[in-house]
Amino acid sequence: MGNQGRPHRLAVMIPSTNTVVETDFSRFGAVDVSCHFGRVRIHEESLGDDEHFLSFLEQLRAEMGHALDSVLTCRPDTVVMGMSAETFWGGREGNLEFEAGLRAHTDLPVVSGADACAEALRTLGCKSVAVLTPYQELGDDEVVRYLTDVGFEVEKLVGLRCEGATAIAEVPTARIASKFLELADHPCDAVIQVGTNLRGAEVAPWIEEQVGKPIIAINAAIYWRALRRAGLRTQLQGWGALLRDH
Repeated sequence: MGNQGRPHRLAVMIPSTNTVVETDFSRFGAVDVSCHFGRVRIHEESLGDDEHFLSFLEQLRAEMGHALDSVLTCRPDTVVMGMSAETFWGGREGNLEFEAGLRAHTDLPVVSGADACAEALRTLGCKSVAVLTPYQELGDDEVVRYLTDVGFEVEKLVGLRCEGATAIAEVPTARIASKFLELADHPCDAVIQVGTNLRGAEVAPWIEEQVGKPIIAINAAIYWRALRRAGLRTQLQGWGALLRDH
């Protein structure tokens, strides 16, 4: 824990368009952690083509510092990236550069979505993976690039092609569950869902029980990685094997 006698404080950075991370982290609910959110202002949420997808990332980069400086005033112990695409961008080297920039800005431990997914897969002993994303093809390519760079075989990927950032949260959980089942049918060790505004954590645990292989929602992976990086061994029921057993 950060300071004796109080919960470990997570400064969680999310795009202002994201409506799922706060809800998921509240539901996970480790008693020895408190979450404090910095909302990165997004003024144009379209993701419908490559140009708009890149514009979205540029907005994140331009506004990140303002949101981060604001949330740092609560004196957190760890900075958590409750966002996905930016952390996969540029493969392994791009992620390392992204995390290094944040550590230089804050001098605090940093947890990113891409790294959390990779660590979750390693911890569960997975070598091959099928992936669900909310992205267009450009974003999908970067997710595959990162996972390949860090040593995993991507056997199958399904991109939902969401047209806007807020639309990601509006994908029905029944559709997410259907895609999990479809992907789990492929010869892979695990299914992983990226895109932190996608409500995968709500359905991943019961699909995991049904198919008998890990179904990893990125928000669960990020939360798990943040706990373990803080030295907290808290195990949480109801959110799949990763948070329950590891």
